Amino acid sequence: MRQTIAKKIVMGAIPFLLWQSSLMAQSLVESADSRTELNFITTISEEVDADTVKLTFSKKLTGKNQKSLTEELNKSINAVIEKGKQNPALTVRTGDYNFWSRSDKDKSIIWEMRGEVDVSSRDFEKAREFIVSTKDDMTLDGIHFSLSKEAQKSTEDVLLTKVAEAFKVKADASAKAFGFQNYTIKSIRLDTNSAQNRPLLMSAPKMMRAASFDAEAGDAVSLSGGKIDVTVSADASIVLY
Repeated sequence: MRQTIAKKIVMGAIPFLLWQSSLMAQSLVESADSRTELNFITTISEEVDADTVKLTFSKKLTGKNQKSLTEELNKSINAVIEKGKQNPALTVRTGDYNFWSRSDKDKSIIWEMRGEVDVSSRDFEKAREFIVSTKDDMTLDGIHFSLSKEAQKSTEDVLLTKVAEAFKVKADASAKAFGFQNYTIKSIRLDTNSAQNRPLLMSAPKMMRAASFDAEAGDAVSLSGGKIDVTVSADASIVLY
């Protein structure tokens, strides 16, 4: 824990234009050993195109015969999985699989079953074609756009350089503004708030508009991922001299 003496100047949430929409909050502290420290956060954000789409297909069945319902649901799930495996541009996996029972008015047992299949791809056209090819097997239940690990890392590397440049400019300007000639870096903590942590989730109305699915036309499907924010922050402490 850092000790501080009574003399302390705090400037909280003071905005500085660092780069695009970056923000800095800083505090100036004279430590117990008479060193003057400056703490601030530099943040850089950039919008990038979503390059990965995840499709969720589902099917729900209701009836009294659990065995026949299970066979029908499994048949639909297997059909979608097999179609997906035929296309190397798609990654297919089994999603949630649930079943439960309830009593009807005549006290007979009613079974409800629901299964999902998740399909992801970086090829939006292949994903579009897959939606069309499976419309008779399962229902398109969700669309989730995100950023691939490769695109995420590439963007973060670029933003890291920009954060470093913005940090140097502000640290030098702040040292001179407070009557010092130079500074040394005490500590820097880097944080990323990337697309993988903040995926773009689409509401049901937006999902239907994005898919533009027409059961009659069958092939009228379009996918648009939009933009995703990627952010890199540097929480720094420097010693002024």
